[in-house]
Amino acid sequence: MKNGIEIIKQVIGELPKAEKKAASFIVNNPDKIRLLNISQLAEASLSSTAAIVRLCKRLNFEGFQQLKLSIVVNAITKPEKKSFEDFKIEKGVKINEIISSSSEKVKNAINLVPEVIDNESIKDAANLIHKAGNILILGIGASGIVALDLMQKLQRIGVQAYYYPDADMQLTTVCNMSKSDLCIGISYSGQNPSVIKALKQAKLQNTKCITLTRFGSNKLSELGDVKLFVPAVEPLIREAATVSRISQLFIIDVLFTYLISLNPDKIKQSLKKTWEIIHTEYA
Repeated sequence: MKNGIEIIKQVIGELPKAEKKAASFIVNNPDKIRLLNISQLAEASLSSTAAIVRLCKRLNFEGFQQLKLSIVVNAITKPEKKSFEDFKIEKGVKINEIISSSSEKVKNAINLVPEVIDNESIKDAANLIHKAGNILILGIGASGIVALDLMQKLQRIGVQAYYYPDADMQLTTVCNMSKSDLCIGISYSGQNPSVIKALKQAKLQNTKCITLTRFGSNKLSELGDVKLFVPAVEPLIREAATVSRISQLFIIDVLFTYLISLNPDKIKQSLKKTWEIIHTEYA
């Protein structure tokens, strides 16, 4: 079951004032939550029942009871997770310290993916991919690396997917897409202006859109017909996109594996065919 506390921690800095009051109370008093109903929580947190309902919806819970259940169950069954503290890169830092810190961050991020992944969204994304004529994948910088990985995977199973590293080419291509096509926008921050511009154009042309962003509210995810999320555990201003990139690749692997499971015999033939053409020497 998803851990409500961990999900709240990822978005608490972006919440409106009333929702933030309730969220802060929940995070700071998890042991008290099981004893409170929604009205009592509203009073204790100096918030309102309406704000708590909005908070639950924002966190992808059906209501306060489901959020409360997730907190109680996880408190019983899961050990406390280590927090994501930024590793300070200083002159003379030892390599084993870098390895230890980096591996810990990656493991924690992967462990948090089940907290933000939505099974129905994976199914819906796979359905859009299956029905699409052409698929344009959008991403800049580190997210472009993820976009390239997704394109390669989809092409191996016979899906007409394309990715262009040049932002202008992405924008030019999206202008010629139709309602039978699909756009997939990837941006950890959900704020990349080029990707947002491209998806807005796609929406004007009635082209379906899938978004892959950090968990929480952002401009790019608002444009998605299907929204996929990764844990919001990496600061937006950072030395390099490490944990966020690996989390995005993990979600892509989940989606790709699910696609294979829908028609494994046919897709395995495509995988076998593409493997053979690459690994067979020309006569």
